[in-house]
Amino acid sequence: MTFNVVLPGVLLANVGYKWLTAAGFGSELTSGVTDAGAFYAFLIDATPPVGALELYAYDVTDHSTFARGNYPILSIAGNTDIAVIKDKTDQLTFTVANQVDANIRSIDNSTIIGDGKPGTEFDVA
Repeated sequence: MTFNVVLPGVLLANVGYKWLTAAGFGSELTSGVTDAGAFYAFLIDATPPVGALELYAYDVTDHSTFARGNYPILSIAGNTDIAVIKDKTDQLTFTVANQVDANIRSIDNSTIIGDGKPGTEFDVA
């Protein structure tokens, strides 16, 4: 997961971050930090630990300069919503491209009788 944080006046070499969990702050990390190129914006490529609540980036030489990584927003938008949608769409079957295979057994709470072939046309019970 990639986070974008702005730390005005902070050099790339001085950017550190910690994960906040219910147990408190984890250890200081510095790996995966790159300079976004302008406005003291930095990208942090990091894997959230189990139970992560937030990522905080800061100047390792002056902890009063810090920024949140907006992990709750990114995790919901990036993982939960997409995972729920993917879980459902993975259940769809496509024998022919762009045409969902369907097995109709009922419509409007009525059971379908027959299979559509001559002599067993569709009917409802």
